[in-house]
Amino acid sequence: MSIYRIEKDQRIGDEAMDLLLLADPSEEMIQSYVTGSTVFQLRVGNELAGIAVCKEMTADSLEIKNIAVGEKHQKKGYGRALLEACIEYGKQSPYMYLSIATGNSSKHQIALYESCGFLIHHIEKDYFIKHYPEPIYENGIQCCDKVVLRRHI
Repeated sequence: MSIYRIEKDQRIGDEAMDLLLLADPSEEMIQSYVTGSTVFQLRVGNELAGIAVCKEMTADSLEIKNIAVGEKHQKKGYGRALLEACIEYGKQSPYMYLSIATGNSSKHQIALYESCGFLIHHIEKDYFIKHYPEPIYENGIQCCDKVVLRRHI
């Protein structure tokens, strides 16, 4: 396993887009935040197994906009490795906070983020209903609310 940082504004490619779509079903939304972001790619051999996108949000805040691991590579610690790469990147930057958001239906992701030092900061009610044309379901639950977690870096 190796993690590579792709600098801002480099093209991410179709393989990376396919992974990003696992965590965010809107290519339009992905395109809106991937430009100007720092991308981390996790490779197992020559295969792209995971990806994370970090974007500056304010003068003191960095956000992980997307993090995804391919289905056959899940439950191997790769998501945690990407989170740790993003945290380390944040610590080496001038930012004070690192945030990450997910849906209310993403129970496993919320537990992972909390185990990496993130705490629930706030909840945006009906975010996914307002911003996505099709309903999103995960774990048998409709994804309605955006749960924003944050940690000090």
